[in-house]
Amino acid sequence: MGGYKKLGMEKVVATTRETLSTKELTLKSTGLLGIALLALTACGGDEDPAPESTEEQNDTSEDAGDGDDTGEDESTEETAADAPTIGELDEGIWDASLNQESVTISAEVPASSMGAASEDATSTEGESIQIVLSGNMDGDGYSYTINETLGDYLIFSDQAFQTVDSVIEEYAQAQVEDQGPSPEELRAEVETEGEWVDITSLAEQLETPSLFIENFRTSMLSSAGVEDLSEWDLEPELDTRDGEDVWVYSEETAESTIQFVVKADEAEPLLMEVHSEAEGQETLVTFSDWNEVEEPERPAEDVVITEEDFMSIAQSLV
Repeated sequence: MGGYKKLGMEKVVATTRETLSTKELTLKSTGLLGIALLALTACGGDEDPAPESTEEQNDTSEDAGDGDDTGEDESTEETAADAPTIGELDEGIWDASLNQESVTISAEVPASSMGAASEDATSTEGESIQIVLSGNMDGDGYSYTINETLGDYLIFSDQAFQTVDSVIEEYAQAQVEDQGPSPEELRAEVETEGEWVDITSLAEQLETPSLFIENFRTSMLSSAGVEDLSEWDLEPELDTRDGEDVWVYSEETAESTIQFVVKADEAEPLLMEVHSEAEGQETLVTFSDWNEVEEPERPAEDVVITEEDFMSIAQSLV
């Protein structure tokens, strides 16, 4: 038991959060997006688009000869043609998205992109890790989950909570073999005291939705070696997603694909989706429920285990 004492309960609670830290997840996932973006900015212009272009020209010529059927298509093309390139929208995308009150962000990250961290968490090839943030942009009332139960938090400006199930799962993932009580022993003692653990002292390790977006932008562009999206200056396609008009900016090379989807509103081009495939791995980040997420309800005091009480329970098992 000596190793467990040396580890300390604070480390037990935080170890998995450090191993599978949300910041590292963000950097890894947006790093993949950066790889895709880099491939497109460096190589996209070198590919020969002639076959596709020739086919499109033939289709256009045929359509031009049939004046009765082109009204709707011409309207759609004109709307997309009037839209800005992604380079022209660059600052507007980030500014508009950061200037909102609430959002739901869902990021699906390849577990294999985590390297050693994914091995520590017994992840295997083909598995993914899902991160969901939902609530106030600045962190005063939002939920944060990692794979639904590996991390399950409620964060407010003055207090933060983690479910007992999540604490036990983190402990099970981080436990050094034969050191400390078993997860079952810890659960048996903790569950009798409450449903949530107060983790206010650890809350700063969790990103707010706004910080997630800022880190998302910085790490993605940094990994691609570009300063902004103007170096990936694509024209948009007009589409509808979940009843919302959007502009879709996308391109594909032999090595990677990347797609940005933003609200079709030049005054407020909110992020809607970023999707990437690079080095055989796929990353998907969606942004939804803009300004529609209600503040989560705080757990009742009688189901919350204070940090001090949790430490006492843990130490009693050593």
